Amino acid sequence: MPITYPACFFKEENGYSVIFSDLNDLSTCDETFKGAMQMATDCLAGYLYWAKWDGEDIPLPSKQEKIDPDAIAKRIGFEPGPSLIIPITVDVDDYANIYFKSQLNQ
Repeated sequence: MPITYPACFFKEENGYSVIFSDLNDLSTCDETFKGAMQMATDCLAGYLYWAKWDGEDIPLPSKQEKIDPDAIAKRIGFEPGPSLIIPITVDVDDYANIYFKSQLNQ
């Protein structure tokens, strides 16, 4: 079943950082926007998969309009600057079947 979390993309000098504030400021980055989008998808799917595997409680996603990029930047020590909030949707079961299939069969 697909699930969507808002991700805050910060433009930095050498690329993009991505923060999922709903998930304890889970973060990733890449040099390009396209790469950062892919990394965000992988990061979110992997986090949700392992949280489910470990039986952790997963918070509900915030509404996109409730996300404040400047507050997130300040909290994690970034200088507020150019940012975007983009919803990232993953299907954790599909992702696990593709990327973790060998572990599931052990």
